[in-house]
Amino acid sequence: MENVSEKIYSILKEIASEMGIKDAKFKVECPKDKTHGDLSSNIALIAFAKVKSPLELAGEIVKILNSKYLIHNSDFDKVEIAKPGFINFYFALFWFCPVDDNASGQGGAGQKGLTFGT
Repeated sequence: MENVSEKIYSILKEIASEMGIKDAKFKVECPKDKTHGDLSSNIALIAFAKVKSPLELAGEIVKILNSKYLIHNSDFDKVEIAKPGFINFYFALFWFCPVDDNASGQGGAGQKGLTFGT
């Protein structure tokens, strides 16, 4: 089973491919500065030269993440772009707080599978 960063990487790679961006060597990683989210990707910075500015590309990718993959309504409270073109992902609260199995039918923090829509 993929972990969260691998899942985000797979989704971003699929989006890049759909946008005509091939073989982009980007990362999805935990940022050193936690004010930049729980995970961050440099895909727009790596791939922008082939398409447009990094901020514009990051904005388009975030729109796709929120519409096609419903990422904002799943495991993340917020997905945002940051200069010069990073995409920052902020985990939803349930990742940090236990969930009552009887109330929700789901496991505790980190046990819930990714629920991205397609």
